[in-house]
Amino acid sequence: MKEKLEQHEIELMEVVRNKWVKLAFDKCSEGINKPAFEEGIAWLYKRFLDLQAPQVIYCDSMLDAVMKITLVKDYGKELSDFSPKMMDDFYNGKLDVEFVEKIKENYSLKSTYIGWSNFGWVSFYDFFTQINVLNHEDFNNYQKLIESNVFECFEFENAVFAVQPPMEVVYNEALVPHNLEGASITFRDGSDYFHINGFSISEELFTKLHTNTYTFKDFISEDNEEIKSAVISYLELKNGSTGVYDFIKDNLKEIDTFVDKKADHFMEGTTKSMNVGVYTLFKGVINDIDIAYVRCYCPSTDRMFFLGVDPVNTNAKDAIASLFRVPTVLKPNIVSISRQGEKFSIEFDEATTLKLKNNAYTHDELNAYSSVSGDEYFTLMKYEF
Repeated sequence: MKEKLEQHEIELMEVVRNKWVKLAFDKCSEGINKPAFEEGIAWLYKRFLDLQAPQVIYCDSMLDAVMKITLVKDYGKELSDFSPKMMDDFYNGKLDVEFVEKIKENYSLKSTYIGWSNFGWVSFYDFFTQINVLNHEDFNNYQKLIESNVFECFEFENAVFAVQPPMEVVYNEALVPHNLEGASITFRDGSDYFHINGFSISEELFTKLHTNTYTFKDFISEDNEEIKSAVISYLELKNGSTGVYDFIKDNLKEIDTFVDKKADHFMEGTTKSMNVGVYTLFKGVINDIDIAYVRCYCPSTDRMFFLGVDPVNTNAKDAIASLFRVPTVLKPNIVSISRQGEKFSIEFDEATTLKLKNNAYTHDELNAYSSVSGDEYFTLMKYEF
């Protein structure tokens, strides 16, 4: 068993990574290598399903695939029945309700393991194959199929719907889709997708941001914290820190900042940014309603978040702690708290853990929640990621 990589193997890691990145982002306009895909899919059906090679139906986007699957699978029509007019009718809401519902059902279809979503783990196996740690015939054939550059694939007994890769992908230094000026992903049928540092947002939201028509009222109405973070990222990347300040200055006033200095061993695996552990409380009034937000940063990505809190809070430490809630009956028995994004993990003492396992608490007890003070929260906090 290989226990240590040689220098040339370490250098090969980046070569292999770049090979797969280039296949997706730089060679996507070349489309699917159809001979390689059809040979690979025939092998897959024969090897694992004992079926004849299926009919391959190429699609210009995910929506195109959903439309064609709906026509063929659920309506039994020939592909010649599919027309640009039908696509126009779909966009204009003129298709019959039953057909639209079928489209919605098929849009939830999930592929198996053929497409871009598998490039990550396949690249690892590719590397280990190249340094002679692996040499598996089935994987080698599967890799050839993946390298045909099919974006997504939906397999049925007699037919396979293969989605062509996008015509263009705009990405950032972190090698994730990103574009402040327009679509980050454009498919062959003209359908566009928008991303901010890899996070997908709607075209409607992008247009509002790009045309400076996105308002602070829009921001506080948004329930998804990831989307709110993407908004802040757009404003910061587009106009610098002043862009964020200009966005909030008429609505929020800085009240207090708390800095939680982390021990060095807690910083491993984070960005180690000066922003990690900095919490700032802002307050304001919108339509005669008091509002309050805590600005903080994700330790693993350094992305800025504005988290809504109860305006009753007067300092940042208590405000961020107020987002943590626990059944009151369990509160005295907490050993530690861990946080990953919006999810908390709680470690209780041994006796409490045993009682929880034995369902010793009533339903009412476990549904009566309370928060903890800022001092309690940061004393119990084990790590945040």
